Amino acid sequence: MGRASREKSQVTLGVEQIAVLLGITARQVQNLVKASVLPPPVARGEYDAVGCVSAWAEYLASDRGLTSDLAEAKRRHWNARARLAELEAGKRDGSLIPVEELKRVVESFILVVRSRLVLLPRKMAVAVAPERARDAEAKLETEIRAVLEELANDKTCEEVLRGADALLGEDDCE
Repeated sequence: MGRASREKSQVTLGVEQIAVLLGITARQVQNLVKASVLPPPVARGEYDAVGCVSAWAEYLASDRGLTSDLAEAKRRHWNARARLAELEAGKRDGSLIPVEELKRVVESFILVVRSRLVLLPRKMAVAVAPERARDAEAKLETEIRAVLEELANDKTCEEVLRGADALLGEDDCE
């Protein structure tokens, strides 16, 4: 049990008793002594109880001994690992596709829409104005080309895809 030292009037306890007092294992006590968190034994297998409790309280108050920079780095590390796990799960379950694949699909879709729109004036001219089909075709063609030109100059899709590249990284999902 605890013994009062005659020299300094301190209470000393064995490693098992210190462990119980601090709510940790004896091995953790030894590791914390090696890490200089807890004071070393005052005699073989005997620890200063007050010194250990004081050092333990200080250690706990300092965010378990981590500096705020180290704690922040560890938080970022674990957040990044969680994000990678979520991305991997998304790839596996099909809810995420690679950015390059998305670009190919969007480009294919745009080409199909464009080719259909270019053919529309010829198809619709007779239906819209049978007596003046050439004029109707020319007017429809002018309007459709203006819309296609406007869409070609609109950078929204490009910005969205560039944002996806920046958010996910070029090959995060590949």
